[in-house]
Order: sequence, then C-alpha cells, then structure tokens
Amino acid sequence: MRVSHGDCGQGSCGYGILDKSKWPYWSVGALSTSNIHYGQGPVRGCGECFEVECQQSGGQFAGRCNQDSKARSVTMMISDSCPECEGDHLDIQALTFNKMAPMALGRIDIKYRRVACQVPQNLNVIVDENRGAGGWIRLQVKDAANRGSVKNVQIKGSNSNWQTLNNVWGASWETGQVPATPLDFRIQDDQGIDVTAYSVIKSNGQTGTLPTGVNFQIGTGSNQSLPSFASGSSAGPPVSAFEGPPQSGCVSAFSTDDSTSSSDGCGQSSGSPPSPSPPPPSSSGSSFKSKPSPPPPPPPPPPYNSKGRRLGSVQA
Repeated sequence: MRVSHGDCGQGSCGYGILDKSKWPYWSVGALSTSNIHYGQGPVRGCGECFEVECQQSGGQFAGRCNQDSKARSVTMMISDSCPECEGDHLDIQALTFNKMAPMALGRIDIKYRRVACQVPQNLNVIVDENRGAGGWIRLQVKDAANRGSVKNVQIKGSNSNWQTLNNVWGASWETGQVPATPLDFRIQDDQGIDVTAYSVIKSNGQTGTLPTGVNFQIGTGSNQSLPSFASGSSAGPPVSAFEGPPQSGCVSAFSTDDSTSSSDGCGQSSGSPPSPSPPPPSSSGSSFKSKPSPPPPPPPPPPYNSKGRRLGSVQA
C-alpha cells in the first residue's frame, strides 16, 4: 500500500476544527472511498485508528523511510475520505507523514492495520445545530476509545423514551424531533457495546462541544456506563491491534501550505457542510433499531486545481 500527504483542512467526517494540542494531535488521515474499511465501517471509517509503518523495500515507493528504523511508524485517526485515491492508498496529514519519511517525497509504501484508539479523554458530543424541543438537531460523537467507530446514537429527554438518530453523512447524526431537555445519550460502537451519558445537553437549543464523562474501555465486551478515562489523564496502554495481519499499500501526506490550512486548526472541510435534511420521523424504544432511510447527498468535494488534483496534495 502507498501513502501520500494532503491538506489538513479536508475533513468530510464533520469533526470540525481539530485542536493540535488535543488528541489525536493532528495525527489524522483519509481513507479511499474504495478501501474495505470505508465500506465496512458504520460511519465510513470515521473515528477509527490505524497503525501505519513505512516500508523500506518491496514496492514502487519503497526506500524512502526515515533512516532511524524506530521512527517509521505512526498511529492516526480517520477524519476524512479521499474519493480520488486508489483502494490501497491512505492520505495522511503532512506533519504526521514527516514522522515516517520526509514529506517532500510525497509518497511512501506502507503496511497498516486497524488498532485500538488510545484516547486520553472522554467522549465529546459536538452539537452543530440545535433548534430546541420539537425541532431539528445535528451532532457528531468524537473521541471514541477502543473501536473508534460509532454505530448508533440515541437520545432520551426528560419525558420521553430512547430515540435513535439518523447517520446522514460522515460522522454526523441528526433527528427532526428533539425531546425536552435535559438530554441523555446512549452511544454504541461497531461491536454493539454501548455507554450511557446523562444530561449531556442541559438547556434548550444548547450547541458546542459538550463532555459526556464516559468512554469505551479497551479490551472489554460488556456494556459500560462508568468513565473509562478521567479528564486530563495520561495516554492509555500501548497500542493493541485487532484481528488480522497488516495490509500493504501506499500513503500520501496532506500539505499545510495552502489557503485552507491554519496554524491553530485542522479538519474543517473547505466547503460548507451539507444543508439540513428534512426532519426524519421520530423513533422510540429501549434498544437500538435499524431503520431504512434514503441515502443523503455526499459532503461537498474538496477543491481541485486545473490538473485535477486536490489542492495541497504533494506527489513525487
């Protein structure tokens, strides 16, 4: 597999501006839309973590790794998709790419595998839009530990049953029937493990990044409702891998020298987010239920130059 680097401002998962001083510390990347992890994941791979290792031999772009053999691997989180990338191609933020090989080289050969996300803080809910009780809400769940991928999100109001939100694009979830506050959250990962957070949204119409006080625990298979990380705690145990051998491919790196980049933010798509979807019918119940919904329009594509390449991408 190959890897390249591109612009840090292309974030189709919808996590918004990422703070370099907080996890994942700009160690982010994009999956090809034809990558198996993009197709199999419940939210197109958003939030999943991968260990990426530069290869000195065996491929078209081999031999470009750092001379120090101990400085040839990184762990990064998926925050974006790459429609123009081949299936065996990852696109990684430039400074993260530079930890494995000089970013000026543009592309390197790699092996990679999905690993547990070692998140040193609790889950956060990012509320983009909230029109209050009876109205429409759109949000993202960020910083999921262990599997990283969120399969289902439910909310429960002060006088309602659990209601399942719709995953409309990337890592965004929404509903057109917001119950009365305070709102509790039940969040489920791609293995069916769930955590419950109480009074996350405390006031009518509240928006912003809201703490949950809970997270998934690494290496557990039971339901959890207690915090797995205390705020401000140090990073978790060493990276652990899920089943299966590493896969081969290529990596490119996000460049950071174009107009969509900044010194204090990372991950916001250069285009505007999708317009609100029509309010979906409400759903209630005590357990997660799948319900069909029409496919949403894709997020706005990143800008391209006259040669058809994504702005900010660097290739050797």
